[in-house]
Amino acid sequence: MSRTKSIQNYPTLNNKGGDLSKDWYVEFSFRVPGDPQLHRRRICTGMRRTVPEQQRYKIAAEFISYYTDYLKSGRYINDPDDMTPLRRDDTHREELRRYIAIEEKYKVVNITTSYLEEMRGSIRQASHRKYTSEMKVFSDWAAAHGHEYISMISQVDMQQFFDYLAADERQGGRNLCRQSIKQYRLQLHAVFERARAEGLYTEENPCVSIRNKGKIVDLAPTPYTADERKRLKEAILPRQPYLWLAIELLYYSAIRPGEARLLKVGDIDRERRCITVHNTIAKNKRSQQVGITNDTLTLMESLGVFAYHPDLYLFGHGGVPGTKPIGVSTLRERFQDYRRALHIPESRKLYSWKHTGAINALDNGMDIVKLKDHMRHANVSTTMQYAKKRARDVHAAESYIDML
Repeated sequence: MSRTKSIQNYPTLNNKGGDLSKDWYVEFSFRVPGDPQLHRRRICTGMRRTVPEQQRYKIAAEFISYYTDYLKSGRYINDPDDMTPLRRDDTHREELRRYIAIEEKYKVVNITTSYLEEMRGSIRQASHRKYTSEMKVFSDWAAAHGHEYISMISQVDMQQFFDYLAADERQGGRNLCRQSIKQYRLQLHAVFERARAEGLYTEENPCVSIRNKGKIVDLAPTPYTADERKRLKEAILPRQPYLWLAIELLYYSAIRPGEARLLKVGDIDRERRCITVHNTIAKNKRSQQVGITNDTLTLMESLGVFAYHPDLYLFGHGGVPGTKPIGVSTLRERFQDYRRALHIPESRKLYSWKHTGAINALDNGMDIVKLKDHMRHANVSTTMQYAKKRARDVHAAESYIDML
């Protein structure tokens, strides 16, 4: 068990064993929050070898009394070079409590926690969980490398951290892709900027000029083939109809998985054949309506969805509409079981159903502006990514393969 470092050592006299031929001095030391170094002070004034013994002891006693009060005042915590005499109106406080209160602000784990609390409410819950996970990885890494305080971290240290994220798992790294590491860098840059604004970090932001690392992967969802869609439907619908209902909402209505799990029965307008995605669950924070197909409506009716109370979650915790929504990863995990059982490539994700619907809409003549509205994109440039992906796929299939 490691020893707790003392925050200060009170003044003592070093009289060189009573040797009057040597200079004597009063010495003491202290630590400053956020700085791992021990600050040492030695006072020789009035205790040189030419000064008589009794006078040395008298001056030493005065210095010991004064600097003991100096340490107890806690004034050195804010300004370690300020050694001016105490005024009568100076407030004496219990130094350990004051030291700890200030020291806590410099700790990496507390700075990242404060940053996450500040972000809460301004970003989606799923994003907040992701950022929390990233900050924990960084805090754990910093603690493992002896960087308890943010002031101890340099740009060299940050490069080592990003190298750790990119390194292969067999080398003790996390084997993250370049895009994931970029997200880490953006969040940590914001953390250090916040620390600099509060005066907790005085150097240049150490997240700048970091070498780009990480494996390059294609993060775009891969669309399903017609055969894969048919096989999955035949496997899922009879066994887990609510899972297939979620898939239809992704495919036909472009509802995101995170939005689907928080839909309520009352959000479905049976007569107008549409669903309201409220701003409280929508990724773009805007309330919008999406259409549903006759087939999807028929599936809902066959499941008796409209017999449930409007305030119940459509995808409840018990597999049917309920008071608690299904778990964050439950739909994805259940779907993956079927995908694996049917030997469908891992590149086909649950989210790929939404992507596949967009690609097929373009193939069936939907123009890009209508697709933008259907997908609830704020900008058509986002929708164009689907068109570019489709163009690459078609080009590969119709041009290169015919030349083989």
